[in-house]
Parts: sequence; structure tokens; C-alpha cells
Amino acid sequence: MKQRLRLVLITIYIVLLPIIIYFFRENTLIILCSVFGLIIIGTRYWGFLGAIVTSSIASGIITIDYFLFDTNLNIVYIIVATNILINVLFGIRVLFNDVLMVNEDQLSATIEELEDAREQFSIITRATQDGIIIINNLGLITYWNEAAYYIFGYKADEIINKPWYKLVNERGNYDTFISALEKFHETDDESGIIDRLQLHALAKDGKHIPIEATVSTIKFKNQWSAVVVVKNISERITAEENINRLANYDCLTELPNRARFNEIVEYNITQHEQTKMEFAILIMDLNKFKTVNDSLGHKIGDLLLIEVARRLKSCILGENVIFRFGGDEFAIIISELRERQTINDYVDLIMKQFIKPFEVKGVTIFSSVSIGISIYPQDGQDIITLVRSADMAMYSAKEFGHSKYQFYNSDMHVIEVERLSLHNDLQLALQRKEFILYYQPQIELSTNEVIGIEALLRWKHPEHGLISPFKFIPIAEETGAIIPIGKWVLATVCEQMKKWSQLGFKPIIVAINISMKEFQNANFVDTVISCIKEFGVDARFIELEITESVAMFDVGYVISTLKRLRNIGLRISIDDFGTGFSSLSVLKSLPIDQLKIDRSFIKDINTDERDLAIVETFITLAKKLKLSVVAEGVETEIQKEFLLKSNCDYMQGYLVSYPLPEDKIIDYLKKQ
Repeated sequence: MKQRLRLVLITIYIVLLPIIIYFFRENTLIILCSVFGLIIIGTRYWGFLGAIVTSSIASGIITIDYFLFDTNLNIVYIIVATNILINVLFGIRVLFNDVLMVNEDQLSATIEELEDAREQFSIITRATQDGIIIINNLGLITYWNEAAYYIFGYKADEIINKPWYKLVNERGNYDTFISALEKFHETDDESGIIDRLQLHALAKDGKHIPIEATVSTIKFKNQWSAVVVVKNISERITAEENINRLANYDCLTELPNRARFNEIVEYNITQHEQTKMEFAILIMDLNKFKTVNDSLGHKIGDLLLIEVARRLKSCILGENVIFRFGGDEFAIIISELRERQTINDYVDLIMKQFIKPFEVKGVTIFSSVSIGISIYPQDGQDIITLVRSADMAMYSAKEFGHSKYQFYNSDMHVIEVERLSLHNDLQLALQRKEFILYYQPQIELSTNEVIGIEALLRWKHPEHGLISPFKFIPIAEETGAIIPIGKWVLATVCEQMKKWSQLGFKPIIVAINISMKEFQNANFVDTVISCIKEFGVDARFIELEITESVAMFDVGYVISTLKRLRNIGLRISIDDFGTGFSSLSVLKSLPIDQLKIDRSFIKDINTDERDLAIVETFITLAKKLKLSVVAEGVETEIQKEFLLKSNCDYMQGYLVSYPLPEDKIIDYLKKQ
């Protein structure tokens, strides 16, 4: 508003100025004051430029008045001279301030911006972890940031103006990089990414470094240059290798795992479809590995697996590969099978690795392996069928005993179907009351008097008849059905003892086998106590048999549990002694009453001096520990005589009696 008012007032002033000059043309002082007043006002409000404009206007007006009204010529001279002087002086000043100074300020600002940009570029190139390298059209390095120094080890003054190929370690990498640089001449663009490479570079200290290089082109002063952004991908490569190892290799044994096995089998199937050659899959399972885990602990089990893997690796020949599936299961692929004898030789080599016992943390462990074999394409033309066939063959081998192997045949499929059927039927067997107990007497060797009976579980299947516990007990333990089955056995024995007492038989010790699963059950002792109270039997005539594996499961827990059982009067016996992994230091601390020597040591006692020595050692050990001894599986008089001479206390086996059902055992006891 004020600016507009000023313009109006000065316009009025300019319009009135000729009139003032006309009426006061004889008064020089008034004319000069009026003219210089205009110039002063212009200068006051519009600076040098205002002074120039107003002086020029005043000069024009006074000149016109001279010609029109014959104004004093001296006044004209003064005003024109003043105008010229103001134009010269103020014009130079305006030129300097508004043109030269503006340009100088703009130049300073531009320089400052460039300095800022340079500083920002320097900060960015210093802050980034990526090496930034500029290579000119002659192949010389012209820029090298600090990150490049940390990647390659060269300082800037050591590498600037040096050829770029000092950074490439192999011919293949050199060719890769040069092909990227040659693309400078294949593009019309002023700039752009032309390639992204992954290669191994050469550091100053000679180390090979995996890098990722992004090569871009720029055109500067009509000359091509390459900007190379370099990442050290050592950690990424290591991480990828670790991920690959975790995905494809077993962490414990460092063997390829099942995922890797699947890949190689699929590859072999593809290759052998074309060559029409055979290849074989061997699936191996350690026998009684669960016993090792349960009795000695998972740490010892893991160390055993590592040692097994080490021995199996020594068997690998040519392109054959060994894998660990998990648990105690391993597999081998024999890639090129030219004749069947190759497999037999290979299996024999594997079996030999298990002849020598394994020494693990001071514990000697005898282990064996069962092997199942399937052959492509006759036993399967896809991975699922081949593995299933080898699995069935392996389970078949287990049924023939330790250290056995079997080739797959079609009959095994029928056996596997039967096993699955048993698995399903077992879930309902207790509900259908299909379990029965048989009883096998135990006698005192010196008197032939019956001193006890062992209760033996049998499954009377409605279709398959009497099924051996060796077939269904492992399935029951696997499914957890052994817990309710064991409870039924205990209750049935207590009920039977009550019946015998009512029939007038004198009390006799009855032995019951207790599985690992039952013993580990937190309610086991309470179940035993409850059962004894329910049937009102004397706990002193119940003997619980546990294996060495159970005894070594968790020594503290085992001792505590056994003490609770003995406190209510029960007897405790170690069954199948000699087949497990018990420690003598643990054995002496267990609150037990008896050792039962496994039948495997009794079988050849009259022909194998080593078996006889082992049995005599067991008997001597038991006597020293004040334990009674029972020999299992006695079948001949000769065996009996050997045991009698060795001071064995009791025996049981076919020589005494076969296991008898409930009615037959009553007849047997009556005869006694």
C-alpha cells in the first residue's frame, strides 16, 4: 500500500514539475530545489536506479522547458550535467552491484554447491561398505575409495593409474571382466548398468576374495569410463554354504542327509533310464541302538553314531555315497552296479567294520548292523518304491538276527502288510481280551525244587493264533501300548497268586518282566502298590525283572525307584544279564536280589570255553555281591551239570518245563 502511494505521489510531483519550472523560471533556486528534490526522492526510495531515472526525467523536463519557455540556460547546464554525473557514477555502481556482484555471488554459490557435492560424494564413498572403483578407457584405475582398500588391501596411492587386471586372480575371471568392459563400445547410452558379475578377485596379500561387481558406464569429456561397485561376499558365500550344509548334511556325523540322498537317487534314476544300468540302495540300521541310548544316555549314543559314521566312510569306494537318515539309520548308494557280487563284497566290507567293538568314553560297546538292499529298476523305478523296498528288506534282515543283510523280494511286501496289520490289531487286543499269560517254572539246581515261576506274555490273535512276544512287544513299546498291557500283566499275576493261595498252594515267587517304558512311567510304583493292595497278595512273592538297559537308564532315578519297590517287599532281578551295557560300579550300588544269565551264554556252555568262563565269572561276581543267580535257557542235562559245578543257584528252561498256560501250571504245581 505504501509503495503504491509513493508511486502516485512521485507521479504527481513529476507532472507538477514543469508547471513549477514555468511559473518560477526566473527563480533559479526554486527550480534547482524542485529538480533536486525529485532526484533525492527517487534515490531515497529506489536507490541508485531511482536516482538515475529521476535525474533523467528532470533533465528531460528542464530541456523541454528551455525550448518551450526559454528557461535559464545555466539551469539546463546544471541539471544535464548533474544527470550525466549521476548516470556515470550511479550506473557504474548499479552495474557493479546488480550485475557483477550478482554473478560473483552466483559463482560463489555454485562453487559452494560443488564443494558440498564433492564433500557429500566423499562422505558417501567413505561411509559405504562397497568398494567404488573408476576405470578409464585405457584400463587404468582413476578412483579408489576407502572401502576398496579394506576389500583388496591396496591404498589409493598404490593402485591409482595401475591396470585393473591386478585385481583379477584367474584367467576365467579376467575374461569375464574384460567382456563386461568391452560392452562400453556396444551402448549409445551416456550411462547405465551393463553387467553384474560374481567372481574371485585377488587381494594385495594374495588371498582370493569372492566379490560381486556391478559395472556401469559413464561418458565424461567424450571419454568412456567404467564405474565398478564391489561387494565382498565372503560372509554371504559362507552363509549360503552353511545353509546348504544344514539343508543337505547331518550336523552330528557330517554325512549327507536324507534330502541330499533324495537328490542323488533322483539324479541316478534320470541317468540310468538312459544308460539302462542298475544301481543299488543299501539301508542300514544299528541293532539295539535304543538300548545304548536308554542305558548309557544320548551323549554316548551320539558319540557311537559318530564313530560308526567314521568307520562306514572308510568303506566308500568310487562314486558311492553314504548318508545318515536320522537316528541310527544310514544309507549307501552304489551308483554303478555291473554285477551282483559287487553288493555282496560291499556288504561284507561293511560288516567287518562292526567286528571290533567301539570304545566310547571308556565304555566298550559291541554293535551290529542289519542291511536291506533294493536294486533299480527291478525293485522300484521311483525313489519312494526303492526306499520302501530297501526298508522292508532291512526289517526282514533284523528278524534273522544281528549282522544280517537281505535283498528285497516281493514276499517281503506281504510281511510288511502283516506287520502293519499287527500294529493296528494290537491297539484293540487288550480291549478284546486277546492277551494271555504262560508260566515257566524255575528250580533250585541242588534240590530240583520249584522255587519260582516266570510269567510270560502271549497274544492269542483271532486269525494268526499264538503270536510270539518277540513280534509284538517291540510294536507295543513303539506305540506306548506296553503301559496298559504291563498293568494288565501285573493285575493278572496278582489275581492268579490269590487263586493259587485259595487252592491251597504254598506261596511261590512269581517273576514279571518290566519294560523300559513301564519303568520310566512316573506312576509305575503307585500302580504296583495299588495292584498289590487290591488283590491282597504278599509283595515278598513278587519279583520284578528289569534289563541292564533299564538299570542304566538314569542311575539316580533307577536306584530311587528300586528302593521304593523293595521297601514294600518286592524282589528285584536283573534279566538277560551280560547282553547290555551295565557298569560294575553301578551294579554294586543297585538294590537288587538276583542276576539272570542270558540264554545266549548258556547255549554253548559245554562246547565253548569262552561262554563257560563268562558264566563262571558272572556267578562269582553275583556271589561276591551276595546275589542269587538264575541261568536261563537250560535245555540239556550237560548244561545243568556245568551250572551245578559252577555253583549256580537256580535255572529255568525247556529242561525244566516249557512255558505253560494257567490250567497246565496248576497241574504242574500239584505234581510238585
